[in-house]
Amino acid sequence: MMLHQQHHSNPLKPRNQLFTCLACQVAFPTSEKQRTHYRSDWHKYNLKRKIAQLTPISAEQFAQKVLAQQTKGREEEERQGIIYDCTLCRKSYSSENGFANHVLSKKHKDMEVMMGRENLASPIIQPHHQKMSLLSDLDDTDNESVLSFVTDADRVVDTCLFCGLHSGDFETNLDHMKIYHGFFLPDIEYLEDPKGLVTYLSEKISNDFTCLYCNGRGKEWKSLAAVRKHMLDKGHCKMAYDESEDPEELLKFYDFEPLGDEVMTHTDDRNDLILESGTKLGNRQFMKYYKQRTRKPLSAPESVEGPAAIEPRNRKERRQITFGVIDNAPVDSLSHKVQEYASRQRNFAASRRNNLVATNRLRIQNTI
Repeated sequence: MMLHQQHHSNPLKPRNQLFTCLACQVAFPTSEKQRTHYRSDWHKYNLKRKIAQLTPISAEQFAQKVLAQQTKGREEEERQGIIYDCTLCRKSYSSENGFANHVLSKKHKDMEVMMGRENLASPIIQPHHQKMSLLSDLDDTDNESVLSFVTDADRVVDTCLFCGLHSGDFETNLDHMKIYHGFFLPDIEYLEDPKGLVTYLSEKISNDFTCLYCNGRGKEWKSLAAVRKHMLDKGHCKMAYDESEDPEELLKFYDFEPLGDEVMTHTDDRNDLILESGTKLGNRQFMKYYKQRTRKPLSAPESVEGPAAIEPRNRKERRQITFGVIDNAPVDSLSHKVQEYASRQRNFAASRRNNLVATNRLRIQNTI
């Protein structure tokens, strides 16, 4: 009995030790296997789960996730190589959701009605390679929110273009964008389809990642969050509404016909519109001439009759009036003034020469 107790209490006797991993909750017989495990993807993945306060998974579960991610990566890589091209509207989209949203848009349906053709959009496959990560199996909630924003056409007009806030209706959304972002729809009195215009702007931001104010003239953005942050930081929460905008796109939402009861009655040879009220509307191409301020002719006194009252004065007569010379004064008085002026010019030239000579003499005398 004593020998048995001494056998177990001997500290120099080697014991069977195990090397454990707390993150994966496994044990290894040797330290070499433990170090090899620390370099594995399974251990790194469980470390991430531990930081996120999640329970570890076994090696079999991790292998299943890797296989599922590889399958998803191959499908995503194949999908990335597809470009959806609408031959009717001559537009291309890199995502299926953007293409589907375009097919359901009002302008695409109007184009189909005008052309009398349907289902003209066909995808074109182009080679494209993208690096995929095998260890990322977390749900991308930001991408899901972006896709839901694009695909749901009814939700687009009720969602803020700049911060993504969803309002109850379209008018509330416009008030929010005006108060918090200073955004307004230009020429709203001529705007016939405000919802269509907001949908068009939403497609530019969410599908093309284009700043509304830069309108393709600045930096290219890679995500919806990036282009929204740029517009908020730079104060670009407004339409460009200049030559960079496509006029054909905007004219689908506007009607610039005359407002009210004023109806065009007829036109004259000078391209003027005469309304029923008697008002004349000139053509826009002659705007620079309308803005000119011409000099009004001098009105002749009523007591003076005949063409002599309105004859303009020549240059000589205006000069004589300015210098106080009477029209009936002899010509010698004018020639006398000319002679005096010539004499003053000669005296000025002589004094200038004398000054130059004196200056040169002083420079010669005082040379250094």
